[in-house]
Amino acid sequence: MFTTDAHTGGWTSRVEVEVRVEPAPDAVAEALKIQPGTEVLVRARVMYADDEPVQLATSYLPRDLTRGTPIEGKDTGPGGIYARLEEAGHHLDQFVEIVRTGLATETEATALGVAVGATFLRIHRTAHTTDRVVETNHLTAIADRFELEYRLPTD
Repeated sequence: MFTTDAHTGGWTSRVEVEVRVEPAPDAVAEALKIQPGTEVLVRARVMYADDEPVQLATSYLPRDLTRGTPIEGKDTGPGGIYARLEEAGHHLDQFVEIVRTGLATETEATALGVAVGATFLRIHRTAHTTDRVVETNHLTAIADRFELEYRLPTD
């Protein structure tokens, strides 16, 4: 989605990725509907627009879905983790996003090169199949660099 935003916005994207495995913290376990401490794959990313950091994104996926797949590598290939999940038979049914605003912590401000207290968008997204949650993604974006657009069906 970030690369699509880059293409639409006319800027060059770059992403730094850290991949690790860890026990699911309580909030992550709750979002994924798994037991706390269950092994999850963590994909922590810093996203750049024209070499300026603008967004942090950390995805958590149940390890039983990612073990031995390209999702555990830094480069997941075209279409990213969602394409790899689909290829493995986990057909995505819906995304649920909760959007809040917040103020930059010292760690976030340092990572994104803004002042402590700058306004951020905090987006928590969960990706669902018809029978389970397959990812929770915590995005932190500099508020004045992004615009959110949602299309909602009327039915």
